[in-house]
Amino acid sequence: MKRSLITTILLIMLVGGFAVYYFYFAAAPATEDQGPEFSVLTPEEQTKLEEYRQIKNISFDQGLLNDPFFKELRDVDIPPPPSEPLGRPDPFLPFEQKQTQAQSPSSGKIPLPAPKPK
Repeated sequence: MKRSLITTILLIMLVGGFAVYYFYFAAAPATEDQGPEFSVLTPEEQTKLEEYRQIKNISFDQGLLNDPFFKELRDVDIPPPPSEPLGRPDPFLPFEQKQTQAQSPSSGKIPLPAPKPK
């Protein structure tokens, strides 16, 4: 009796283990055509995603680059005229101080403020 009970429990556990594996892990993977049952995307995001998937397959005809008319095009490099003043040499210097009082980067000394009278 005891031996048949252990055999029955082991058999039920084995069948249960196979059932869990089959239904939980070995399910057929979803294909790209099937959408998920739920979506974390809003409808607007979903339409943008669909538009992106259509756009990513667009290819550019590179025959245009070999066109003789395209090859004759030249870059016209004309610098724009200066329309604004260049500004101060040190934009972080306060307006009260003069430019000559500023710390030079090579001196290595930091100017200290004068002590306040008590």
